[in-house]
Amino acid sequence: MTARERKRDPHQCAACGTRFAVTYFDDRRGSRDFGSALVEVPCPACGKPRSVALPVGAEKTLVVEIDEAEADEGGGG
Repeated sequence: MTARERKRDPHQCAACGTRFAVTYFDDRRGSRDFGSALVEVPCPACGKPRSVALPVGAEKTLVVEIDEAEADEGGGG
């Protein structure tokens, strides 16, 4: 059995500009014909919802986090 790896999709909030990552496990096996589902995810900074397409079932393993690389480059102070 292989170790599960999280898939990572980068996004940016249209309201506040925060870059964030949506990570999930894609447990589909064999055919990729099962499609995808639209899932509402909140921006981790301002809470504005955004629709993202994920493989069916991946919404159960969804994690939304601010993109740390972007946060480190912030340039504030």
